[in-house]
This record gives sequence, C-alpha cells and structure tokens, in this order.
Amino acid sequence: MQVVSTMTSPATLDVFSFNGAQIHVFVDDNGETWFSARDVCAVLGYGNDSDAIKKYCREKGIAKHGSHAEGENQGLTYLNEGNLYRLIINSHEEEAQAFEVKVTKEILPAIRKTGGCTTPHDARVLSHVQQNALQQIVSQRGENTDVVRADIWSRFNDHFEIGSCGELPAEHFLEAVAFLATLPRNDTLPGTRYQYPRAMLDQAHFVAPDADKACLSLSMLSDPTQFKSPLMLLLNQLCSEGYDITAPFEEAVAMRSAMQQTDKVLDEIRLIALKAKSGRLG
Repeated sequence: MQVVSTMTSPATLDVFSFNGAQIHVFVDDNGETWFSARDVCAVLGYGNDSDAIKKYCREKGIAKHGSHAEGENQGLTYLNEGNLYRLIINSHEEEAQAFEVKVTKEILPAIRKTGGCTTPHDARVLSHVQQNALQQIVSQRGENTDVVRADIWSRFNDHFEIGSCGELPAEHFLEAVAFLATLPRNDTLPGTRYQYPRAMLDQAHFVAPDADKACLSLSMLSDPTQFKSPLMLLLNQLCSEGYDITAPFEEAVAMRSAMQQTDKVLDEIRLIALKAKSGRLG
C-alpha cells in the first residue's frame, strides 16, 4: 500500500491504495482518524454500505465529511478506527486480514508520521481502539459473566505471554481477534465445564438418610472400583488439563488411606468384642 497524497491539514484527505482500490482517510481537529465508509465496505465485500454500517457500527463513530472530488454529493460517510475494526472483524472476505494488517502497519503509522494525529501513539502496541475491540469480543463471549470473562483474559495473556491486553504488539491484533473468536464455547469454560452434580453419588455404598445430608459407607473404600468418586474424577480432569493437583490429590489419597485403616481397626475391635461375647456365653 502506498501513500498517493500527503495530508497537509485535518481537512485534507489522505488517499491510500489497497489491491487497486483507493482508501480515503482524514484526521479531524482532535487527532482522530476517519476512513471512507464506501471505500472500506468495497474492500471488505459489503454489498450494501448502509446495511453493514447499521448492523456492525456504532453511531458515535460515524461522521460526514466533504466529497472525494468535485461534483460528488457533499457529506460522504466516514468511520472512526473502532468502526473500521468492527467491519473488518465481521467481514467474510479473504482480503480482510490483509487489509487489517495494512491499516495497522502502514496506513496509521504513515498518518501519524506526517503529524496528522495530535496525540502521540506508540505504534508498537495496541491502540485504545484496538483494545476496546478485543474487550467487546470478550464481553460477547463471556455473556456478561465475570468468572468467564476473567478466564478468557487469563487464557489470552498466557497465550501471548503478556501481563495485560495493553502490552500486546499491534502487529498481533488480528491474531488476537482470531484467538478470542476460536476459544471454546461458554459451555466449556469455568463455571460450566466442571459439572459434578449430587446425582453422581447415587451409587452403591452411598447412603443418603435424608434430602439434606449425605454419607459414604466405609465399605466402599475397600473396593473403590465399585464407587466412582466425583472428587477423584474432578482431580483427574484438572490434571488432564494441565493443572498441578499434586497437593489435593495426595490429601485425598491420604484421607482414603486413613479411613481404610480406621475401618480395619474397627473390624478388629468388632471381632475381639464378638470373641469376648462368645467366651462369656460359653
């Protein structure tokens, strides 16, 4: 992508080319960058500009600006950076990813280099607009659940080896969008993927005297194969997902061993008592 003309003032358009198409851009007095909606929609394969803008864009990020050339209707529609990313994310065009890379790596740095933006920006990391775009994806995937959103961000930070979203290099923005979009659905996220209902205890060797209490028969410990422990199943699942469950696993094994030993001692006491009783009767 090459700069065809250079911005000389906030009211002057920059014109960039992408795969033979022109992308008109201008920067307003506040230093915010705006992209021609018509140009962007054409590149991203939207057949109806108005429908695409209505469906995916926020009204706050839509503005009117002078026409590209004399004789055209005044007040063409322009979109801010946030709305541009919304259209890119929802586009089905194969070129959408390449266009996003060109925007973040060439168009925006070129504009900022010429002094079009009044607010300095470190092009090496995500812009606030890009961060907001990622946050919106997380909110949608998290279904307004704090636990799920926290888990998504934790996976995100671990994957990119960063402390927070703001540390992610701008060149990885598209990769970040793809990562968030392909995360497992919410039914496999914390709070929903670990399902061990009380009904699992409806097994042999389990005694439930009433609806509020539950107790395990010590006899089940002598033959664990006849009782599927929900606790051990949960620990094994966590282990298979890479969690270090050494401490709780060893505690569970030690508790089971202690209960088995206690059951053995009680059996011996019962046997002694039975023999003593037999001796008296004899």
